[in-house]
Amino acid sequence: MQLGPVLFIIYVNDISNLIPHQATAKLFADDTKIYSVLTDTVSENCLQVCLDAIASWSDHWQLTLTPSKCIVLHVAPADKSSDCFSYCIDNHTLPVVKSVTDRGVTYDTKLKFDLHIDKIYAKASSRAKLILKCFNTRSAAVLLKAFCTFVRPILEYASVIWSPYYKRDIEKLESVQRMFTKRMSGLYRKSYCQRLALLQLDNSTC
Repeated sequence: MQLGPVLFIIYVNDISNLIPHQATAKLFADDTKIYSVLTDTVSENCLQVCLDAIASWSDHWQLTLTPSKCIVLHVAPADKSSDCFSYCIDNHTLPVVKSVTDRGVTYDTKLKFDLHIDKIYAKASSRAKLILKCFNTRSAAVLLKAFCTFVRPILEYASVIWSPYYKRDIEKLESVQRMFTKRMSGLYRKSYCQRLALLQLDNSTC
């Protein structure tokens, strides 16, 4: 086991002690997220106090913060608009964004994953077409292995978090596999369910 990451976590773990009970801090490696329910100016000031405390802690331990890598995301229900409070670190106003990518998953101010689905669809579709273009073999076994290795992980990564529930999103993601299996030798004229059965893929969508 490498001690470096463990020692770093121990080193930065006391950041949590700087956060008042009105706010919550989540730490992962060198990333820190602070969030709170904003109901009034007291809530607003609470988050700014947290930022000031972390900035002071970083200066004390000579771990320089980079305000340009820090952002603010206001989350609110679809029927309500969020109050756009402004926050700063060392006199640098933090930009307010409409969406953020966290650990490879993109979500917006409504905690919806439409942007993420569009992104992974485009990436997976492009890679699937690249496999069909670059591989000389038309062997279904080889192409299927390439698809399961290089394409499906894109579509399935962290799916327990963003798993789509709209039919249009499910069909959009499924279309990548539909297109790929249809291009395989001898499967063009078969239905999608038949192709899944022959390739021994999950056919729960049939």
